[in-house]
Amino acid sequence: MGKTGPWSEPRVIYMKDTWRFLSDLPDVEVKAEHEIYKILHAHGTPNIPEHVAGGDVDGGRTQAQDLVDVRWLCVKPRISPYQHYRLVHRIVGRALFKFECTKQFVTAVFDALNAHSHAFNSAKILHRDISAGNIILTDEGRGLLIDWELAKLMKDVGSRRPDRTGTWQFMSANLLQHPGKIHTLTDDLESFLHVLGWMTLRYVP
Repeated sequence: MGKTGPWSEPRVIYMKDTWRFLSDLPDVEVKAEHEIYKILHAHGTPNIPEHVAGGDVDGGRTQAQDLVDVRWLCVKPRISPYQHYRLVHRIVGRALFKFECTKQFVTAVFDALNAHSHAFNSAKILHRDISAGNIILTDEGRGLLIDWELAKLMKDVGSRRPDRTGTWQFMSANLLQHPGKIHTLTDDLESFLHVLGWMTLRYVP
């Protein structure tokens, strides 16, 4: 019996295997990354990978957070639950530091910035983890903005987790100096600037 659909022909795909954050706060929903991609694609966001599938792994929820209230535990830390999760993209891409020339590097960052701008203005989604590792190059030398795991709908106000999110090398100075600050658009835009500076100092001859 012949196969049909997205797997009808052999292909190389990208599968992300991770543990996604689940908020333990009441009335706080944290959308899975594939749900964010569905919203982005519905709004025609450019320069993001084509999403194929995604979902939680059955029985993959952490249990450490359930032990916080046991009587024999002297310290009562706040432990957030996590869920084993997988996501599949059609495109694999290559790391940003494997650019062939500085024009290709800057163009890729610009492409990612366009994706970010469209997501914020049209889909009302903020990425919140801009870094060199979250921009990849296609075979055509263009840039894709990936890893929307920490993205947040702009209608969801307030904090969802006790710890700071992001990649510290590329986080804004304001976020680093004020851990309780809410992540905003200006923080992401500053992160793009840090990507350009960090990559240039490390990889441009």
